Amino acid sequence: MSIHTSDTGTAPVPSARDTSAAPVSAAGWIRRPDELAALVERLQAGSEVALDTESNSLHHFPERVCLIQLADPAGGVFLVDPLALADLSPFAPCLADPEVVKVFHGATYDLSSLKRDFGFRFARIFDTMVAAQFLGIAELGLSALLQRYFGISPTRSRQKDDWTARPLTPEQEAYAAEDVRHLLALRRQLLGELVARGREAWVEEECEALAELPAAERVFDPDDAFRVKGAGALDRR
Repeated sequence: MSIHTSDTGTAPVPSARDTSAAPVSAAGWIRRPDELAALVERLQAGSEVALDTESNSLHHFPERVCLIQLADPAGGVFLVDPLALADLSPFAPCLADPEVVKVFHGATYDLSSLKRDFGFRFARIFDTMVAAQFLGIAELGLSALLQRYFGISPTRSRQKDDWTARPLTPEQEAYAAEDVRHLLALRRQLLGELVARGREAWVEEECEALAELPAAERVFDPDDAFRVKGAGALDRR
């Protein structure tokens, strides 16, 4: 089987244990159950995975997770499309597996949203923002950290885009992929500094607490609908 790298091409899914596999530059789309099953098998064979999400809170009410981005140690970057997949439950064992480290940057929103929309449980979280805080780093944004450690220039933010729209533009795909592409390398860099300063246990304790955060609640507030882009032109009646 294959995983789509764009609407016009596909790329095979190499085993996570195949260290000779060259890192892919394009992100593989996960839109079918068989693609999801292959991805989960690959991720569970590894020891860590980077995650991020994109939602549509500025454009739709109620909000939902519209995209899940993942990256693995072999260099694979994947875009899971919850709008195309009716069932994401095959992901659950991997996310709850304490043998697989789940790496986020600023995990709070992602974790609560993933729990709310899909009922996921998490074990073994590593939040690069938390790690940077315990190292006393002043600029905690992902772009700032990537610039600091790897000299990677920040890309234009697309957090205000409507991530419900399909197909995504090439620029959106690139932005989504870059959010996770370097997270595992960043974790290793930060972890080395934490160990050197004897602060690794502090971060582990904080991340254990993050993993237990409750799901975001869907509480109806009539005013929430008017926070959606363009809602100001509507009559509140």
